[in-house]
Amino acid sequence: MSVVDSDLTRQLTSRYGLRDVELRHLGAPVNDVVAVNSAAGEFALKLYHRKRTPQAVQWEIDLVRHLFRRGAPVIAGRPAAWHFGSASHS
Repeated sequence: MSVVDSDLTRQLTSRYGLRDVELRHLGAPVNDVVAVNSAAGEFALKLYHRKRTPQAVQWEIDLVRHLFRRGAPVIAGRPAAWHFGSASHS
């Protein structure tokens, strides 16, 4: 496990209470997306680069939520992820 994966695993455990976390990088062509397998279930975690502004990330979250509510085939996300900064690095 890399240092980055170890840090991410610690954050997922401390911030979201996930246990028995296993990470798998999905190799997405545009974004850094990680499959998270844990005792609580399976999740996809999208990591944003530091150059993205909070406003740009919140716009994307709001757009995806809007599309989901209108029946588009998108994943709505988990409530903790709906607000930029809820799991940001310090």
